[in-house]
Amino acid sequence: MKPAVSRATQIADDIEKSPLGNCGPSDDPDKQYAYVAAFRDIARRFVAAVKRIGDAELSSMVADLNTSPEGITDAHELRADLSAVIDALKEVAHDSDHAVDVADNEISELTRRAIVDFLSSSAIHWAGRLQEDDFLARLYDLSSMRSTDHRMSNAASDIYQHRVNWQDWEDDWVFYDTRFNLLRAPDGEFLRFLCEVVHPVVRPDVEAARNLVAAFNRELAADGWSLAEAKQISGRPVFAPQKIGQRTQVFEDPTGWQKVDRQLQEVRLRLGMAEFEERCQEVGLLCREVLISVAQEVYDRDRHASQDDVAPSDTDAGRMLEAFFTAELAGGGNQEARADAKAALRLALALQHKRTADFRMAALCAEATSSVVNILAVLSGRRGRSL
Repeated sequence: MKPAVSRATQIADDIEKSPLGNCGPSDDPDKQYAYVAAFRDIARRFVAAVKRIGDAELSSMVADLNTSPEGITDAHELRADLSAVIDALKEVAHDSDHAVDVADNEISELTRRAIVDFLSSSAIHWAGRLQEDDFLARLYDLSSMRSTDHRMSNAASDIYQHRVNWQDWEDDWVFYDTRFNLLRAPDGEFLRFLCEVVHPVVRPDVEAARNLVAAFNRELAADGWSLAEAKQISGRPVFAPQKIGQRTQVFEDPTGWQKVDRQLQEVRLRLGMAEFEERCQEVGLLCREVLISVAQEVYDRDRHASQDDVAPSDTDAGRMLEAFFTAELAGGGNQEARADAKAALRLALALQHKRTADFRMAALCAEATSSVVNILAVLSGRRGRSL
């Protein structure tokens, strides 16, 4: 939970525990004054804390509240109004997908809603030619996300049921689903979603994709972002986000390891926004997750013996990948390749734990991690061509 949400939640608890209910219009005026004054102070602190969260919906709920009640009746009315705000705050606090501090985003909710409104008014299906569950599976691990329907076990099953079988959700449901939180999610997640909307697998018509990108860019420009062509697949453009006036950084084509590809894309997006030390550290932590995921894809306990006779755990990417490289690049003829692969691995592992991270370290970590993934993809037969 973000500090701003945590602080507002603490004050909300004070409001709910307030003894205001012990005082009414028939009580002694001095008693009424004391209760009103005490509650007024808590209410003002709560409203200020809610505004610091940066959530547009919560801010609008408190915008017109009178936090200066003069009498006990006014104070009771204010408490009733704040109860609705507290209910909304609890939803935010308990929603793990709302962990981002919205105030940190550069792409405003206003811009995001403008894009959503454009898609809705133009009757453009965000999932293109794919089923919606298939589209979202390219971005999220739906099987590990909760279901909003108690009859379904996870997000994958409830999306399929409600959108493919029953078709009882609105076409724009995804933009308002708190599991994806697209109106308030980190900029990188929102931009990644837009790039997927115009991906050639989703939208193979090049002219339609370019027209859609132009519409997105008209809105994104106000916040200093755009989508730009980064590469091509089979002659069709693939778009990536970039800060206006900056060059786009692009990784290699997808490996086919779905989770690894998603995580690498997130590394690239976070790197593009890494302006502060905390953001640079986030890149290192994401790189760690990439290496764990790719190690789990390639490591075979029966084929890849540990070099120190210690069986690696499921998250011990270092031991798993060292064992993989030693086995798959065995022999004198592979000495240089083996050394290069292990050097890239050691660099990635070392940099991801740097506490004094800056952009250079974050970029080196991302590059080393990408290099390790690509080497593993080559050795696993996922990079290559027919001669």
